Amino acid sequence: MNPYLISDEDRELSVKEVLSFILKHWKVLLILGIVGAFLAAGAKEVMYVRNPSVIRDLEETEAEEALKEYHAESELYSNSAKKMGTLLGAENEYLKSSVLMTIDPYHVPTASTEILIGTGKGERTTAALVADEYKRGLLQGDYLESLRRQTSLESVSLMLELMEVTVKEIPYTTDSVSESELVGSQSELNAKLDVSVSIPESTSDARNIYKVTLSAIGEDQKQADTILDGMIKEAEKIGKDLKGKYRFTVQVKDKKSSIKINRNIQQLQKDYLNSITALSSVKNSLDTSQTSLQKPSTADLSENSLSKKTLVKYAGIGFVVGIFLAASFYLLRYINNDVLWSYEDLSMRFRLQNIGLYDGSDDSADMIDANIHNYSPDARRILLIGTAGEDELNRIKEKIQPGDSTRTIETCGDILTSAEARHKLSKEATAVLVEKKGSSRYHNIEQEIEILYNAHLNVAGIIIC
Repeated sequence: MNPYLISDEDRELSVKEVLSFILKHWKVLLILGIVGAFLAAGAKEVMYVRNPSVIRDLEETEAEEALKEYHAESELYSNSAKKMGTLLGAENEYLKSSVLMTIDPYHVPTASTEILIGTGKGERTTAALVADEYKRGLLQGDYLESLRRQTSLESVSLMLELMEVTVKEIPYTTDSVSESELVGSQSELNAKLDVSVSIPESTSDARNIYKVTLSAIGEDQKQADTILDGMIKEAEKIGKDLKGKYRFTVQVKDKKSSIKINRNIQQLQKDYLNSITALSSVKNSLDTSQTSLQKPSTADLSENSLSKKTLVKYAGIGFVVGIFLAASFYLLRYINNDVLWSYEDLSMRFRLQNIGLYDGSDDSADMIDANIHNYSPDARRILLIGTAGEDELNRIKEKIQPGDSTRTIETCGDILTSAEARHKLSKEATAVLVEKKGSSRYHNIEQEIEILYNAHLNVAGIIIC
């Protein structure tokens, strides 16, 4: 097998090289695209003049589809705006009716009290359970509806915003109360459980104390006191029910009424107003988008011409088709190309060293001479062979003729057509192919390589000129 040839199976097609080759002819691609656009638009115009009813039906169908899209988009915006408006209306209504949202955070009427729940040693779980029962019963009992009517609030949920129940475990100790006394009579225990509890130094004498804090706010002090009184009454009922299930002591502290500054309410009001502002902005955006929608009008079709939209559509199709056909032509031309254009293209067909590109300058001649010496240092007789022409071979020979007598360079000529050139071939010689860019053909180069291989000549490489 000839080592200088690359079989078709081993050849690799470079996408980069293909695109580069096609884009070199961009002017042709553009011209054919424009021609295709005019041809497509003109052909469609001729078809309309001959049979306008077919094209008119097409235009009407396109108009109907555009109208459907308009109505669907308009309905989407409308429904979204309505939903947003409903949500915004509900939020504004809540803002007006909620005491929590209208109260002055720097002047908050507040009423509060504390319930202390105590158990003996080893009954910490019981104390926690009783405290949780108090909290659950106070925030979801049936008494809430009656209390709502007393406070003239619109709903139970609005009243619950004004109520707060918190549970906290606190340390308790006293030297005067023994563990047995913790389970004594209710009056005795109430007397011994004092509100001023101290944190013990040691947990050995600690008993389990849970504090349930009840607090209420209102638009005035009367409303806050009314809500707290209702909670205290309900707490008494809860305590009586729990006495039948658990063993514990309970003490209700005195009610406290005051005016406070509540930073939490201030932040809550601010966040809520910001959310309403954001909702309002979204609704305004939806309304603007719906207003900006333009209803498509039916195309005014004359008897002798198509609408501009249709002409542009088919011109665009023709432009793309024109470019595609031109690119396909150049792709086939690249694949089937038989003319030498570059060493990169040649290297995909032959395993030949690139000795150099000769452009007539001394620098290119010096580079070629150096490469011949490097690629074939033992060569004594070098034959310049190729289809570049006798004049070109002689010019290259004169430029790269070595100064020493150990190596000679001869022009052999075209071994495809000249018998005299073939007579110069010998095993002792080293061949250098000289081919001309844009005129030498790959199938001729392949034949030359076959002849040299059969004549047992070493091929140092190729010069492109």
